[in-house]
Amino acid sequence: MTFMRNTRKCLVGKVFYDLTVLEYIGSKPATSTNPRKRPWYKCQCVCGKIIEICGKYLTCNHTKSCGCRKIIVADKQINSTLYKGTRPCLLKSTKVRGDNITQERNICLTRDGGFDVSMTIQGKRFRKYFVNINEAIIFRDNIKEKYAKPIIEEYYNNILPSPTCIKTIQ
Repeated sequence: MTFMRNTRKCLVGKVFYDLTVLEYIGSKPATSTNPRKRPWYKCQCVCGKIIEICGKYLTCNHTKSCGCRKIIVADKQINSTLYKGTRPCLLKSTKVRGDNITQERNICLTRDGGFDVSMTIQGKRFRKYFVNINEAIIFRDNIKEKYAKPIIEEYYNNILPSPTCIKTIQ
């Protein structure tokens, strides 16, 4: 039984996810840190872009597209959590980022010691600077009460939340 060490003849013409192997282009190291030479191929993505890729990345399903797949997946994830141009799961969440010194959601400490309130609801950006944190909290709470609360109530009373929102809230 003979084993074919060089697989370049096998890959030309094959399809791996969104990539179709067009031709073998030679052997070179797969990465700059790995001196071992591997077969490289010219592939065409379903979007039309032509890229060069190491054969190992094709056969082990490491690379599935030219990069356009990441953009499509990211767009789907973002749009799946949108309701009327905003993300109710983020509006309802009380979790504060770990690097936020103020420990208040949507309020950041500025370089000059002031406080910056920033929120985006239905594509409208609310941003204002305050010297006193109590004034910043009152401003933020008024914006949430006036603009965010109706969206949150409508969304959670009438529409089932997506799994990504459920993860965010918990």
